[in-house]
Amino acid sequence: MSFSHSDGGHEGEDFDEDFLVQRMQKKFEARVHKLESTISMHVEEKDHLSEEIVMWKKKHLDEQETARDLHIEIKRLRRQCEEYKELQDMDADEDAMREHKLAKARKHLKELDEKYHALKKKYDALLHIESEFHHMEEELAMWKDKFKHMSEDCHMWEEKYHKMEAKYHDAFGKIAMH
Repeated sequence: MSFSHSDGGHEGEDFDEDFLVQRMQKKFEARVHKLESTISMHVEEKDHLSEEIVMWKKKHLDEQETARDLHIEIKRLRRQCEEYKELQDMDADEDAMREHKLAKARKHLKELDEKYHALKKKYDALLHIESEFHHMEEELAMWKDKFKHMSEDCHMWEEKYHKMEAKYHDAFGKIAMH
């Protein structure tokens, strides 16, 4: 590079600065585009997860209601079992019939208990999905923040580029006048 002022030899330096500014601008534009794509992907994923969570929450509420109903039914059947047992002690003649009804109630109680545990397992899975959703929301917020900072950096570099461009035109105008 020449530092000579007599022959107006600043063109090489200006070209290098322009070239660097253009390269930096392209680099930042590529990074911003990549971040926009990533954010867009995360937003779509968040929307999909939000829809899934709504669906799972509805299922969860339905299953909670079913679990409550089953729990009430279990209590009722337990009381019924206790009543049958008391009747059995009071009336020895109807022993066989009561045993049969008690066995049926116990079998039904066992089935309800199994349904209750299956619903509980599904509920725990829903809680896990909700936790993952919150994690994705936090990650999305982080990416949005990074995008904001990159946009600010890009804006700053664009302003510097325009200032440098103005200096270049000013210097070129002075050189052209001499």
